[in-house]
Amino acid sequence: MGTKKCLLYLRVSTTGQGRDGDSLEDQENICRRKAESSNLEVAKVFKEQYSGRKQNRPQFNNLINYLKKHPKEIDCVIIKMIDRFSRGGSYGYEDLKKQLAKFDVKLVDAYGVIQESINTLEHLGVKYDWSTISQSSVAEHVMAENAKFEATNILTRTIGQQITLVRDGYHVGKCDDGFMSKKTIFGSKKKTIRVIDPERAPYYKKMFEMRAANTFTDQEIVDTINYMGFKTKIRNRWSKEDSTIINSVGNKPLTVKRLQEVIARPVYCGVNFHKWTDYKPIKSHSDALVDIDTFNKANRGKIFIVKKENDEYGILYNYYPEKQAHRRNKNNADFPLKNFILCPLCNKPFKGSSPRGKSGKRFPIYHCDRGHKYYGIKKQSFEDNFNQLLNNIEMRAKFSKHFDLFIIDAWRTKKEDLDQTSCAISRNLTDLKNQQSLVIDQLTRTNNDLIRIKLEEKIENLEKEILEANSQIEQIDLKEKEIKEFIEYSRMLVEHLNDLFNFTENPKQKQALASLVFDNFPNYDQIVSGTPDLTLIFDKKQSEKETKSYLARDVGIEPTPSLLERDILPLY
Repeated sequence: MGTKKCLLYLRVSTTGQGRDGDSLEDQENICRRKAESSNLEVAKVFKEQYSGRKQNRPQFNNLINYLKKHPKEIDCVIIKMIDRFSRGGSYGYEDLKKQLAKFDVKLVDAYGVIQESINTLEHLGVKYDWSTISQSSVAEHVMAENAKFEATNILTRTIGQQITLVRDGYHVGKCDDGFMSKKTIFGSKKKTIRVIDPERAPYYKKMFEMRAANTFTDQEIVDTINYMGFKTKIRNRWSKEDSTIINSVGNKPLTVKRLQEVIARPVYCGVNFHKWTDYKPIKSHSDALVDIDTFNKANRGKIFIVKKENDEYGILYNYYPEKQAHRRNKNNADFPLKNFILCPLCNKPFKGSSPRGKSGKRFPIYHCDRGHKYYGIKKQSFEDNFNQLLNNIEMRAKFSKHFDLFIIDAWRTKKEDLDQTSCAISRNLTDLKNQQSLVIDQLTRTNNDLIRIKLEEKIENLEKEILEANSQIEQIDLKEKEIKEFIEYSRMLVEHLNDLFNFTENPKQKQALASLVFDNFPNYDQIVSGTPDLTLIFDKKQSEKETKSYLARDVGIEPTPSLLERDILPLY
């Protein structure tokens, strides 16, 4: 009779488990000694990095498949001890043991707790399932239940403590890209927080800043970040059998989808938001990459963090505070002045519409009827009077002297930001050129046609990335000549407010410009009379101050007959 064969089954819960002889290597040494002392030949070793609480395990399933393919060849499966085989309690332990019994394979532990089964009817030559029992059955089930209780106890302590830490604003687990973990003493204990990763954080800060500016498309943001040299972090995939690295994932450029996922993570503004916090935002002790205002602007209302009293926070979804109920055509481009020129009867913004006349034609009108009789002004007359007012105001002399300094100061602030981006792209450009040089060197050293084709393709891709990076640097590099041209152009627009308002098509931008010119939004009578409240930057032209006309006197609530005949439709 030949030597009996056995299988070894080894299991740990995590790759780092190795205390008290529980590592896979230690278990294998112990089980091999047991096989040697029992004169058993080890046919195969199955190593598992998986929770013992789970019944369905990859390597145990492979072991069962091996038994199916090699019937009657294996006598037993050796384990170190019962808690290495199962932590699913007596029921889970018995279920796994029965799967082995289907192939007449016994379970043996290295410490000798599991004893041979006996047939209580063997003296009569009869055998039943119920008559076959293990002498150590009670001890085995007690150990299986203890293993389950121990697992529950360990997880309760570790997971419970982690939940408490997260709710207290500390960090647990893997850091989001852009941060690093750091142990810091709080009170008398060391706790983990997130700190900014100086190498990775600039990419993510730039993402938030560009998106918060609301002047770039997501694709433009993605292109800029990639030109700066962004690649996703490389992560290793580990084998669950022998703790070796299978392959690596990552090293990919940013995509629009990933950008939108990153922007929505509250962790980047220093807020913990987790299943363990019941999905309630909690102020973190960790560093914040951006402030909450920038985070909210970057998410554009889809996620909005609200700071409450006592450092408490709330999260709103699809929150757009600028949207008001019953607002209709608020930003209608056909009536660009209605949002900031007020009705003289009720001091509320005008409405704009184009009712159809008896002839079938439409007549565009600025109008208002909020709590008073209908008051309407023809669109052309309304806008002509506004343009006439703009022609009669100018920048105050003392502000004009310092105008260039204001522009240059704003330019310097912008240039600092662009210089940082340009430096990042330049570093990436240098790396790409170095990679290209190495690949070219490899190409000259090989004669293998297949390898040469692959290397040539890689060189072409690198050259494409280099050209795109160069192009991006040229686009963002501000020249002294350009800023001088911009100052001259800006001065020309400010000195000709008509052109500035007409150049701006967006109604919101027109409203912002009106806030720059008017201290308070004027009503129509003030526009006609030329008496609006101007900001400190602007004043009436000197020639206009000296000119006396009917426009210089105040207009009452009811318009003058001459104005009514010329501009204002009849009051109904």
